[in-house]
Amino acid sequence: MKHNYYHSKHAKFGVELLITLLMVSGVLLLYTELEIQKIILSFTEFVRYGVSSIESIISALIIDPIANLEFSDGVGVLMLAISFVLFVRQFRARLVSAYFDSKACPECGHKLHRIHRTRFQQTLSSFLMLDSAFFICGDCDHSCVRFFNRSPHQPAE
Repeated sequence: MKHNYYHSKHAKFGVELLITLLMVSGVLLLYTELEIQKIILSFTEFVRYGVSSIESIISALIIDPIANLEFSDGVGVLMLAISFVLFVRQFRARLVSAYFDSKACPECGHKLHRIHRTRFQQTLSSFLMLDSAFFICGDCDHSCVRFFNRSPHQPAE
């Protein structure tokens, strides 16, 4: 509850703090001998140099290889991409169909208990766009991850 109190104070006085910061900055700029025009020009030159460097890197790494790609190489890359997508779809279908909705342990038949998933299991679930649950048996220590299709009304984790 204490955190919300401080958060509400920040939200309450945020505009006043911004106005005060602008006033102090304006006064400092009036009383100091800064050549603000030179600072702004050097900053814009720096940004322009950075943008041109990024543009040349993108051109060298992405655009030039694509422009020099032969038609047969493009078809080969497209076929590999399609096969990868089909592989992931088939893998997802096998994962969902391999695990049934039973809450019984496949080893001993006792009830499975749901526990928190590991970070890897959460990442795999997000990558495959499937919901998952991690179960462990209290009797034989058997553990398993089960995957389920996401419901349309259920948000992603």
